[in-house]
Amino acid sequence: NALWRGGAEAITIQDQRVLFNSAVVCIGNVLMLQGHQYSPPYKISAIGPMDSMVDALNNSPAIHTYKEYVSSFGLGWKVEKKNNLRFPEASALLQPLRYATVPKVLNK
Repeated sequence: NALWRGGAEAITIQDQRVLFNSAVVCIGNVLMLQGHQYSPPYKISAIGPMDSMVDALNNSPAIHTYKEYVSSFGLGWKVEKKNNLRFPEASALLQPLRYATVPKVLNK
């Protein structure tokens, strides 16, 4: 969420595109994403304004808590700025949208 707040236009976790409707579930240290299971270390990448995203990470209470765990338990944490990232297209965006409709009222 911090990356979205920082202006990220696109995000991947373990090279899987993350969208507004992506189901991301953590069970212990196992990450469930798009029906796949991933174990640490996790790689999260984002396309967007680098300085703004780094500021958002640095000001995020959740990231602050994680950094405390990094210090206490020796977990990994590294932020790198890179140019020209390319992500796979989001297959969910290529599918036709499904939406609810109001049922027609039967005339009596």
